Amino acid sequence: MKLTRIGLISLVYFGLQTQNLSLASTPTEVNLKTVTKEQTSNLETAKSSQKKVDEVFEETQSLKAKYRQTLQSIENVKIYNQQLVEVIESQKNEKLRIEQEIVSIKETTQKVSPLMVRMKDALGEFVKADLPFLEKERKKRIKDLDSLFVKSGVSLSEKYRKVLEAYLVENEYGTTIEAYVDTVNISGQEQSVDFLKVGRIGLYYITKDTKKAAVWDVSTSNWKDLGSSDRYKVLSAVKMANKQSPPSLLTLPVIKSISSESSEGQKTSKLFNLNIFKYISVLLSKAEANEKLEGLLKKIQDERSNESVLWKEREAEFEKEKNNQKELLKKAESELNSLQNESLRLGRIFDKNEIELRDIEEKKNQVMGAFGELYGTLRQSAGDFNTLILGSATSAQNSKRFKDIKKLAQTKRLPEYVELENFWYLLQEEMTLQSQTPSFKTDVVNENGVKEQKLVTRVGAFSNYTGNKFLSFDTKTKTLQAYPRQPERAYTKNLDDFTDLKVGALGLVSLDPSKGTLLETLIQSPTFAERIHQGGLVGYVILVILFIGFVISFERLFYFYQLEKKMNLQLKNMNQALPGNPLAGLIEVFQKYKNEPELDVMTLKLSEVVLHEKPKLERGLSTIKTFAGVAPLLGLLGTVTGMIVTFQSITMFGSGDPKLMAGGISQALVTTVQGLVCAIPLLVIYNYVNTKYLKILTFLNEQLSGMIAEAEINKKNIK
Repeated sequence: MKLTRIGLISLVYFGLQTQNLSLASTPTEVNLKTVTKEQTSNLETAKSSQKKVDEVFEETQSLKAKYRQTLQSIENVKIYNQQLVEVIESQKNEKLRIEQEIVSIKETTQKVSPLMVRMKDALGEFVKADLPFLEKERKKRIKDLDSLFVKSGVSLSEKYRKVLEAYLVENEYGTTIEAYVDTVNISGQEQSVDFLKVGRIGLYYITKDTKKAAVWDVSTSNWKDLGSSDRYKVLSAVKMANKQSPPSLLTLPVIKSISSESSEGQKTSKLFNLNIFKYISVLLSKAEANEKLEGLLKKIQDERSNESVLWKEREAEFEKEKNNQKELLKKAESELNSLQNESLRLGRIFDKNEIELRDIEEKKNQVMGAFGELYGTLRQSAGDFNTLILGSATSAQNSKRFKDIKKLAQTKRLPEYVELENFWYLLQEEMTLQSQTPSFKTDVVNENGVKEQKLVTRVGAFSNYTGNKFLSFDTKTKTLQAYPRQPERAYTKNLDDFTDLKVGALGLVSLDPSKGTLLETLIQSPTFAERIHQGGLVGYVILVILFIGFVISFERLFYFYQLEKKMNLQLKNMNQALPGNPLAGLIEVFQKYKNEPELDVMTLKLSEVVLHEKPKLERGLSTIKTFAGVAPLLGLLGTVTGMIVTFQSITMFGSGDPKLMAGGISQALVTTVQGLVCAIPLLVIYNYVNTKYLKILTFLNEQLSGMIAEAEINKKNIK
């Protein structure tokens, strides 16, 4: 039992009276039993009063709890009803959207057939105006489309798929290099030749005997003969296209052309800008919604805080007006019943709308029919086209199209007619750009990362360049960037000249048939200095040996050249010894001892002169010979060292990544080459220098023998 203020006062009063009686009274003055009985009665009365107070308190608490629970139910039902209202409104909007889609599908379906006919006819006209490559194959494809369009039983989506497939094949022609055999009329005779198609910027043929080659001139719609040097370039390109030679950059004679935009193209571009603007507007709306969501948590917290205050106010009101508690509870229960009835009504509306939505969705599916397959065809074709133009050089002039194509490839809603028409325009535009070699000004990021305005020339779908530098197109930043390293000058020297050509003129230009892959490979290839560094310490030792060997060899060659020159002068004047040559020493000895009675003395003195000159002549020859023999052994040492490094990499990192083993393999191969490059020339030079040495030595011995013979003859004559 809970003690209220009255109960506490009664107990305290009873305790004080008992204490006073015990202090002031005595057993003889007061009847203790009577007092005790009276106080006990008072205590019972206080207990009874407290019990009534507790019952009132508990009843009050029960009413408050029930009232609070009712208020909570009212709030929950209100929220539920509000959600139902919003869902019902969403159902109405969904019904309206589906009905609009049904109308749009019907309108688009009616427009698709004429659009496909226009696409087919435009493709046929384009093939007629294009370079005359693979004519039989391309004309047959157009003829098959004509037959397909008048054939019964072919669905709309199948026709659309075939048209898009034909457009994608034509677009792919502009990005590839292909060689094939066909006939051409040469001097009134049909002759089998090798054709070379370079995208849409060049069509060439070369005869089987390689004596005649020509390029197709679009301006005159006729073949233009090529010179002998150009024939060799065409022949090399044909071999590469037939995979008879490794891939490389091509230098071919190309006819200069420029680009031109039609009014239809400008109109469609404006339409693209409008679509992009709409898309950005949607993004901004989503961004605003996200900003609103940022305050959602705070709003909920504020509502909970306000609700708590409201509860406290209502509880205070309940406690304040205890007499009206039942009336307040009755009103709350009445409000709850009303809200529950509204929930039932809204629920019936919701169920009805759900049934209607299912019915209208089925109607939409029936109306859509084959249009759904057409939508799938469009998405797949847009994805394929996006992959095709990623590596195309034409993207440098029209990078905004990526957003439209990606949107078509990834969208989950049904396409509108204007989007189908736009996609057709993009396909047609790409084929047109592939046939052009325009020059235009745009931003280029140079080797130092600085953006500059440059005049850029595009070679079909293959390459972009400015000045004599090839450029790459970064698909992430949508900008042209200069390669940090350019290929050899043989491929870049003609780039600037081609830019300066007049429209319709024929000029040489280099291009990358792989649309950037070969250029990336050439850039990653190590330079001559990097190759030398790959040889490591052993490679440096070989190079030092090569340098010292060359110095000694050239010194010996120069020495023998000067010696031969002086000896030739000495031969012209044998009576007087000229300084600086070994023959002069022989002459001096001969002049001094020719009158000696004994020839042996002169012979010994002459031999002594030859022996004295021999070390001077032999100096450095043994060193050159040693270097020539040691260099291959050092190369072998580098090979073994490189293989050790390779196997260490395999042991530590495994053989999964070949790049980890490339360092050791490079060292092994480079040192082998360095050793041979050092040994071969040193060996050749040694043999040549040694021949010079032997020639001079033989000459001295011949002169020595001649002098001895002359002295002997003189002696006989004297006798």
